Amino acid sequence: MRLHGLEKMAGLGFAALCLAWSGFSSAGEGAINYTTVSKASTKIQYYEQTATGVVDKVTIKTNDLILELTDSSADKPPKNQQLVLLNWCGDVDNFSALAVWDKDTDALAAGANATCLWSEGSWVYDEKKDRVYRPMDIEAADFNMDEIDMDAQISLGKVKKKVDPIQQVCLKKFKTMAMSGYYDDGNGLIGSRVLKKAGSIKTNGAVFDTIPGNEVLSFCAD
Repeated sequence: MRLHGLEKMAGLGFAALCLAWSGFSSAGEGAINYTTVSKASTKIQYYEQTATGVVDKVTIKTNDLILELTDSSADKPPKNQQLVLLNWCGDVDNFSALAVWDKDTDALAAGANATCLWSEGSWVYDEKKDRVYRPMDIEAADFNMDEIDMDAQISLGKVKKKVDPIQQVCLKKFKTMAMSGYYDDGNGLIGSRVLKKAGSIKTNGAVFDTIPGNEVLSFCAD
């Protein structure tokens, strides 16, 4: 089913609208207890001070983040590993993460970490396009920064694979629209970093698998 604005969500109230894009199909069904998996990619660039008057431009791409999350010293990850966005469909604010998927086992890569994403501030819901526009934080240390803020566009849709057909509405696509950040140690000293331009974090295609329960919580619990 498709979710439509306040006037068609009678009995759910304002709090339900906050959860509409993340997994409520109708009043009384409650939160959907599964985590969606979508192929993802990322590219973030920054300038880094290496010496007086000398600056390097550093680019962190999808493979670089996979190596960081798997704590690997290799030049590139194995072909069976890919970056994915995890999203738990029961909470709009706290449960999304970038993680590593093992294509050989069709499961999260054993022993790998994840980069957590959090909601920050107010959001906008476009009923006509079934989209949410919202500010978010990301775990910046995995990109060698102290703080990264971003605005994201989140498209809703039906999750058709391995999901109860009554409970199909969840995050379908995700992409950043704007990004800013800072590194707190420096002011011209070696190691200082400044984001070069707005980076990119996005899903590539629709949800391709689901995991029972809140898998994100295992990575991103407070």
